[in-house]
This record gives sequence, structure tokens and C-alpha cells, in this order.
Amino acid sequence: MSDFFTLFELPQNLAIDLRDLHARYRRLQNQYHPDNATQSDVLTQTHALQKSTTINDAYQTLKDPLKRALYLCQINNVKLPERDIPISILQTQMEWREALDEASADALPALITQLDQEYVNLMSTAHTCAENKDWLALMQVIMEWQFVEKVRQSAAERSN
Repeated sequence: MSDFFTLFELPQNLAIDLRDLHARYRRLQNQYHPDNATQSDVLTQTHALQKSTTINDAYQTLKDPLKRALYLCQINNVKLPERDIPISILQTQMEWREALDEASADALPALITQLDQEYVNLMSTAHTCAENKDWLALMQVIMEWQFVEKVRQSAAERSN
């Protein structure tokens, strides 16, 4: 297997049909589930367990758009920078974090709506980058997208 997309016989795209992915996942799990190898030799059982684990890892990666975008970059040899995050992204992160810290309980739903819209905008931009196979631009979008997702989760936790 060369990559998760190949395992599921899907094109390497950010846009995928999640119902189709799930159906393919179920088919692969039925085929390679370790319970099917209980009467086999140890080597076959080990192979079935490894294959099933790979199928699960692939499914968890491909079903999540952010993880899928990161994976696309990874298989195209583009990695997240560990230190050189652009100033514009850092400024945006600070603004979102401050907005969350300062939001009253009454203002929180509006902030969550803004974050949701920003998430959708970033996902749309990511799709455009992926369609154009602009992996470096996609990685830039992912850096911001990851942070918006973290702030969305924090806001959701705070609103509960």
C-alpha cells in the first residue's frame, strides 16, 4: 500500500464522499478483520491485525477534513513548520484567543458563529489549494485552520 487513498481506492483529493469512504471502510474491515483469522497461523493473525490497524488509521485520517488536508501535504512531502509560523497567522491567532477570553456568556454564541464561518472559509480555501495541488499554500491554510478549530472547541466547551 502506498498511501491511505490507495488503500481505499480513492483519488488523492481533499474533497471526498464520506458515505463512500465509510462503505469502503466497512468492506475492508469485513475483509481484513482479525476475527476472520482466528483459526489461522500466528503470521496470518498478525498480518490481519496489522492490516486492520492500518485500515482504522486510514479511516480516521481520511474522514476528518483537517487530518485529510495534513495527510495530503505529508504524502506530497510538505510538513508543518515547527518554528516559522507567519506573523499574520500569529496575529490572527492572538485576535481569536483575545476575543474568546473577553467574550461574555451573551456574546459567546456570536463568536462561535464567527468561528464556524471562518472554519468554513478556511476549508473552502484549503479545497482550492488542494485542487490546484498547491501544497505549500495548503499548509499555510492548515496552520490557521488548526488554530481556528482549537478556538472553536474551546468556545464550545465554554458555552456548555
